[in-house]
Amino acid sequence: MDQHLLNLRKVFSSVARGKHDYVKQLQDLTNKDKHPLVINDLAESFHTMLEKLEAKELQLQEALKQGESPGKELRALQIQINQVKKHEEVLKVTDSWFFKEMQKRKAEHMKKS
Repeated sequence: MDQHLLNLRKVFSSVARGKHDYVKQLQDLTNKDKHPLVINDLAESFHTMLEKLEAKELQLQEALKQGESPGKELRALQIQINQVKKHEEVLKVTDSWFFKEMQKRKAEHMKKS
Protein backbone atom coordinates (compact mmCIF):
# COMPACT_ATOMS: atom_id res chain seq x y z
CA MET A 1 0.00 0.00 0.00
CA ASP A 2 3.00 2.29 0.27
CA GLN A 3 2.99 3.27 -3.40
CA HIS A 4 -0.76 3.85 -3.32
CA LEU A 5 -0.41 6.25 -0.39
CA LEU A 6 2.44 8.04 -2.13
CA ASN A 7 0.25 8.50 -5.21
CA LEU A 8 -2.58 9.86 -3.08
CA ARG A 9 -0.20 12.16 -1.23
CA LYS A 10 1.12 13.43 -4.56
CA VAL A 11 -2.41 14.39 -5.62
CA PHE A 12 -3.11 16.08 -2.26
CA SER A 13 0.14 18.03 -2.49
CA SER A 14 -0.63 19.07 -6.06
CA VAL A 15 -4.00 20.44 -5.01
CA ALA A 16 -2.49 22.15 -1.97
CA ARG A 17 -0.08 23.98 -4.31
CA GLY A 18 -3.05 25.21 -6.35
CA LYS A 19 -2.69 22.91 -9.33
CA HIS A 20 -5.90 21.74 -10.93
CA ASP A 21 -4.67 18.72 -12.89
CA TYR A 22 -5.84 16.26 -10.24
CA VAL A 23 -9.02 14.89 -11.86
CA LYS A 24 -7.36 12.22 -14.00
CA GLN A 25 -5.08 11.19 -11.11
CA LEU A 26 -7.99 10.88 -8.68
CA GLN A 27 -10.02 8.89 -11.19
CA ASP A 28 -7.13 6.44 -11.48
CA LEU A 29 -6.94 6.11 -7.68
CA THR A 30 -10.65 5.18 -7.54
CA ASN A 31 -10.05 2.16 -9.78
CA LYS A 32 -10.95 -0.72 -7.46
CA ASP A 33 -8.99 -3.23 -9.55
CA LYS A 34 -5.73 -1.29 -9.18
CA HIS A 35 -5.89 0.13 -5.65
CA PRO A 36 -6.98 -0.97 -2.16
CA LEU A 37 -10.44 -0.01 -0.95
CA VAL A 38 -9.11 2.52 1.58
CA ILE A 39 -7.30 4.38 -1.22
CA ASN A 40 -10.46 4.30 -3.36
CA ASP A 41 -12.52 5.73 -0.51
CA LEU A 42 -10.02 8.48 0.30
CA ALA A 43 -9.67 9.46 -3.36
CA GLU A 44 -13.45 9.55 -3.86
CA SER A 45 -13.99 11.59 -0.69
CA PHE A 46 -11.23 14.01 -1.61
CA HIS A 47 -12.61 14.42 -5.12
CA THR A 48 -16.11 15.11 -3.77
CA MET A 49 -14.73 17.72 -1.37
CA LEU A 50 -12.80 19.41 -4.17
CA GLU A 51 -15.90 19.55 -6.36
CA LYS A 52 -17.88 21.12 -3.51
CA LEU A 53 -15.04 23.54 -2.83
CA GLU A 54 -14.93 24.63 -6.45
CA ALA A 55 -18.71 25.10 -6.46
CA LYS A 56 -18.45 27.26 -3.32
CA GLU A 57 -15.70 29.34 -4.89
CA LEU A 58 -17.89 29.97 -7.93
CA GLN A 59 -20.81 30.92 -5.68
CA LEU A 60 -18.56 33.29 -3.75
CA GLN A 61 -17.28 34.91 -6.92
CA GLU A 62 -20.85 35.34 -8.16
CA ALA A 63 -21.95 36.82 -4.82
CA LEU A 64 -19.06 39.28 -4.92
CA LYS A 65 -19.94 40.29 -8.50
CA GLN A 66 -23.51 41.00 -7.41
CA GLY A 67 -22.35 42.97 -4.38
CA GLU A 68 -23.72 40.49 -1.84
CA SER A 69 -22.16 39.90 1.54
CA PRO A 70 -19.79 36.94 1.26
CA GLY A 71 -19.84 36.12 5.01
CA LYS A 72 -21.87 32.93 4.81
CA GLU A 73 -20.09 31.77 1.67
CA LEU A 74 -16.68 32.42 3.21
CA ARG A 75 -17.57 30.35 6.28
CA ALA A 76 -18.73 27.46 4.07
CA LEU A 77 -15.55 27.73 2.01
CA GLN A 78 -13.40 27.68 5.16
CA ILE A 79 -15.17 24.50 6.31
CA GLN A 80 -14.38 22.84 2.99
CA ILE A 81 -10.74 23.91 3.21
CA ASN A 82 -10.50 22.53 6.74
CA GLN A 83 -11.86 19.18 5.54
CA VAL A 84 -9.19 19.01 2.85
CA LYS A 85 -6.53 19.75 5.47
CA LYS A 86 -7.91 16.98 7.71
CA HIS A 87 -7.59 14.48 4.87
CA GLU A 88 -3.99 15.56 4.36
CA GLU A 89 -3.31 14.99 8.07
CA VAL A 90 -4.87 11.52 7.90
CA LEU A 91 -2.61 10.69 4.99
CA LYS A 92 0.45 11.83 6.94
CA VAL A 93 -0.50 9.55 9.84
CA THR A 94 -1.26 6.53 7.68
CA ASP A 95 2.03 7.02 5.85
CA SER A 96 4.07 7.12 9.07
CA TRP A 97 6.42 4.36 10.16
CA PHE A 98 4.49 3.91 13.42
CA PHE A 99 1.17 3.37 11.67
CA LYS A 100 2.71 0.90 9.24
CA GLU A 101 4.34 -0.98 12.11
CA MET A 102 1.01 -1.20 13.96
CA GLN A 103 -0.68 -2.53 10.83
CA LYS A 104 2.06 -5.12 10.45
CA ARG A 105 1.71 -6.21 14.09
CA LYS A 106 -2.06 -6.41 13.75
CA ALA A 107 -1.75 -8.59 10.64
CA GLU A 108 0.72 -10.88 12.44
CA HIS A 109 -1.60 -11.10 15.44
CA MET A 110 -4.56 -11.94 13.20
CA LYS A 111 -2.56 -14.76 11.55
CA LYS A 112 -1.77 -16.24 14.98
CA SER A 113 -5.41 -16.16 16.09
